[in-house]
Amino acid sequence: MIDHKVRYIVNVLSEAGDQNFFKNILCGLSSAIDANYVFIAELNSEHTSASTYSAVNKNQLIDNFDYALKGTPCEVTQSGVCCVHPSGIQPLYPDDLLLVDMGIEGYVGVPLKNSNNEVNFILVALFERPVEDVLEVESLFLLFSGMILKELEKQSVLEKLKLTDQIIRDSNEAILITDKNTEIIYINKAFSSITGYSLAEAIGKRPNLLNSGHHDTAFYKDLWVELNASGHWSGEIHNKKKNGQPFVSKLSINAIKNEEKSETQYVGFFTDVTKDKIKDKELFQKTHFDSLTGLANRNYLNERLAQAVSQAKVSRSGLYVLFFGIDHFKDVNDFFGFLTGDHLLKQVGSQLKSIIRTNDILARVGGDQFALLVSDVSEPYLVQNFLERTFRLFDTPIKIANNDLKISLSIGVAKFPDDAESPEDILKKSEQALYNAKASGRNIFKFFTNEMQDKLIRRIALKNALKVSIEQGQIEVVYQPIITLDTNKIAKLEALARWQYEGDFISPDEFIPLAEEFGLIYKLGLLVLRKACHTLKLLKGLGWNDIAINVNRSVKEFEPDDCAKDWIAILKEFDLQGKDINFELTESILAPEQKSNLEKLASLQKNGSKISLDDFGTGFSSLSYIRNFPIDELKIDRSFITHMDRDSEDKILVKTMIAMAKSLGISTVAEGIETDEHKKELLELECNCGQGYLISRPLTFEQLESFLSDQL
Repeated sequence: MIDHKVRYIVNVLSEAGDQNFFKNILCGLSSAIDANYVFIAELNSEHTSASTYSAVNKNQLIDNFDYALKGTPCEVTQSGVCCVHPSGIQPLYPDDLLLVDMGIEGYVGVPLKNSNNEVNFILVALFERPVEDVLEVESLFLLFSGMILKELEKQSVLEKLKLTDQIIRDSNEAILITDKNTEIIYINKAFSSITGYSLAEAIGKRPNLLNSGHHDTAFYKDLWVELNASGHWSGEIHNKKKNGQPFVSKLSINAIKNEEKSETQYVGFFTDVTKDKIKDKELFQKTHFDSLTGLANRNYLNERLAQAVSQAKVSRSGLYVLFFGIDHFKDVNDFFGFLTGDHLLKQVGSQLKSIIRTNDILARVGGDQFALLVSDVSEPYLVQNFLERTFRLFDTPIKIANNDLKISLSIGVAKFPDDAESPEDILKKSEQALYNAKASGRNIFKFFTNEMQDKLIRRIALKNALKVSIEQGQIEVVYQPIITLDTNKIAKLEALARWQYEGDFISPDEFIPLAEEFGLIYKLGLLVLRKACHTLKLLKGLGWNDIAINVNRSVKEFEPDDCAKDWIAILKEFDLQGKDINFELTESILAPEQKSNLEKLASLQKNGSKISLDDFGTGFSSLSYIRNFPIDELKIDRSFITHMDRDSEDKILVKTMIAMAKSLGISTVAEGIETDEHKKELLELECNCGQGYLISRPLTFEQLESFLSDQL
């Protein structure tokens, strides 16, 4: 029944439109609840009397009237609670003569509370006979009270605006006013003139209809923090007109508060300062940028370098300055002329700019010299990557006026705070490093410190050598046995890549990240898989038909779409089945963003291979992830096994992991078993398999043959 009445009131309001809102809603309520009188009354500031704001009697507007609150049911309502008397109200309030004069039997009153929980208006229904359904009446009143209150607040603002409307309307400064919910309730002619939006188009919208997308969320968050704290904000905002044209406005926002200091609306004043900004930008361009290349000049570089040094002191992050010089530039000017030299400078600047990050500052600091400020650097190899890209960039001749100019650069590098403590000093040190590079034969880079220079040279040398070793198949593979703990029989082998460079063994912890970083990991993985398949084929020829080999895969090896197909094809190439080769993955494969690899893992399992999760407990893994990924085996990281016999917490963790895996039907392998006590405790915890130095170190194929023979 109440649904029908709600629809009736909504239809009344819809058909009437915005005209006579209060009459329409009061008449709608009166008809729906069969009340004789329905009115909205405004309380005075002392809450001692009330004046009807709008009142109806039997669907007809009546004149407004005033009345004292003391001794009336409205006195109860204004206190903030609903007051309901289905019948017999006159004896309860003998001092309320209006109830007698109007012949009232029933009363329902609802307080209209604003956002600060204050009552300035009340909504009342009077009945000449007992109220049939009090709950229904009260529900309807509460349902529509918010709509009424919002309209009252809007009307209040509009009434106040009438006092100053002429001044606001004729102001040359754009003005907009919003309610407390930041919905626009007023704009002046200047607003329409600047933005192109009419009053009808702006009313009810929010100021973000002017949003150009120039500012990020943090900008507006800071704006509101200051506005809420002080009641005022001013500054420049990049906005957009109705026709899409951007403009810059100088904006001031004030929060208007009522007598109780609660905010009721916001007023914004702004002017279009786009022309002024263009002039400022032109001046800034002249004083901060090089007229030939369009890059920053030395002045601007110095300003930004000072800022970056200050920030680096706080964040403790790396900051580098790279100083570039074009080798033999004077010869270009002498032979081809200054015009060609200018074109070359522009080309070099443009090519360098094409490979820098957006937040780095590239400047022409004079003649044939450029400087690059690289801030917020977490790892030194990022600078190395840039240096390598720079030299590759200029391997190709630059074509200018039908001339192919083969040029090279010398580069000096300095780091803050390792090499210098001030902006001036780090710039000087990088320039000194440049001169050192030129003195050392040109077309090279030099770090100001020998230690960093040596590290970088080693990294480049390792990367280049690793690429050659992979291409020539010079990566060795060794195999660490994995046994079934309760029988001591070999269950499988783990294939481990080993690399020797200039007579030294390079740790996988060093060369695997290099392979990942420089895009060599996929080819390295294919090489290891081929060698593992070859070894397994030989073992099968010796009669070891039940041994499988686990091959490690990096998450980056899953990036190619056909990776799983490639691996399965290699197994077929060696006439091996899926069950012969299992794939070990690190926990990064379980990261939420890696869900796209599910199909690849599933195809490997469908082919018969098992999926083993390596280093379990150290990364992204959780029960929910494991349940969503096709995992056959968990390898518990050695860090938990090492101290298990001395650390009760590690033992509890291992026990929990094994129990969790068992409940999911997943087998477990413990890594790093080094003592008999380790093995004993793992057996007690019902771990399935294990590997470690107690069982065997990684073995070459020849050592593996001997080891397997001893198992017979």
